[in-house]
Amino acid sequence: MTTFLLIALPVAVFFVLLAYGVEIAWALGVTSVVGLLIFLNLEPTIGYLETTPYRTAASYTLTTIPLFLLMAEFATRSGIIARLFVFAERAVSGIRGGLAYAVVLAGSMMGALSGSSIGATGAVSRLAVPQMSSRGYNDRLVLGVVASAGTLAVMIPPSIGLILFGVLTETSVGALFMAGVVPGLMTAVAYGVVIFCWTRIRPQDLPQGDPVRYSWTEKRRALGPVWPFLVIVVVVVGSIYGGLTTATEAAGLGAVATLLVWLGISALNRKNEHERPQRFSRSALSASVDATIRTTVMILMLVIAAAFIGYFLTVTGVTRAFGAFMLGLDLPPLVIVLMLVAMFLVLGCFLSQIEVLVLTLPVVMPVVLALGYEPVWFGIVAIKMVEVGLVTPPVGMNCFIASGAVPGKRVGDAFRGASVFLLADAAVIALIIVFPEIVLALPRQAGLI
Repeated sequence: MTTFLLIALPVAVFFVLLAYGVEIAWALGVTSVVGLLIFLNLEPTIGYLETTPYRTAASYTLTTIPLFLLMAEFATRSGIIARLFVFAERAVSGIRGGLAYAVVLAGSMMGALSGSSIGATGAVSRLAVPQMSSRGYNDRLVLGVVASAGTLAVMIPPSIGLILFGVLTETSVGALFMAGVVPGLMTAVAYGVVIFCWTRIRPQDLPQGDPVRYSWTEKRRALGPVWPFLVIVVVVVGSIYGGLTTATEAAGLGAVATLLVWLGISALNRKNEHERPQRFSRSALSASVDATIRTTVMILMLVIAAAFIGYFLTVTGVTRAFGAFMLGLDLPPLVIVLMLVAMFLVLGCFLSQIEVLVLTLPVVMPVVLALGYEPVWFGIVAIKMVEVGLVTPPVGMNCFIASGAVPGKRVGDAFRGASVFLLADAAVIALIIVFPEIVLALPRQAGLI
């Protein structure tokens, strides 16, 4: 049997398992084991299986993930997320299409508390979709801006995607966090430009009459409850960028700080019956920990599966063959990178962000490094492409979440609305590819690369 057929058999097993609805982590794991049994036989395969799961999961850097997830859970249950949206709404009041800008502003601030795009989209959609719909905003604008703003959590640190990229490629997570700041803010500004153009080109998609206005006093009052957010951001982001802590240590500080803020909010409002979502309780704490554990286990299973598939691809020579093929093309390095970017875009239409990273990085990173590109720069490009996949059909999860916030909303409207914001994403991606210093300037100044 030829080497091609030997490789094709495990690949066929993978697609059969996916067709039967098997989780991708298990499908990858079984595929890798079948392949290793074919190429290495039983004893070496068992030896690898005995050591790899623990060696992969027992990573100091990976402890960052549950800590940031726990911080996000505490922030959501304490009511901090809801307060951010209220502040954002009032901060941009009086502007035509103000609630759409408020969603982008709130999504940017939530990105500093939640590294999960799905979590951020869920929180924003529950608050923004009913309010914007009741005021007369068109569904395409409502769902498109909510789904797109949720992707900001993928880029603005702390980001689970950036942590995973760092773990899978052995790249500094701190450098990736710092590199993601400018592209994240650029994306938020670009979304604002899209909203501005939308409100001018299609004014019928906005509420008729004068926009809602708040006085300066009301705006200042909305700023007051946001102090917990500012404290946590200073603790987490300031400690990383100031060189005082690693990303993992900052995640621990952030989780503790958010818990203390939650306790403080609960104590201040224990006599206020209208502040129930902010109440601290044993059941709420247990629910936060349970949600964190479930998500962490899912991510760890995918990371272990990535180790399996990476070893299988190395043993079979697929990684080496792919690298030789790409490097053997008589094309400029930039064109090869654009080909890889296109691959991320296509896969992102069908797989989740974590699944795309797990499947592609074992074969893609050797090519990127051989071309002489900085891994931190490519990490931001890859995460940006994964971010686009969150709002592209047929699997764009953010669009499904946004449309599901209120009964009767159509996911087709979410996809059509988000497609307009993809123009902004395309502009940002083009800029960071053509001008890599946009990404690399901050980590270089900090001495991280």
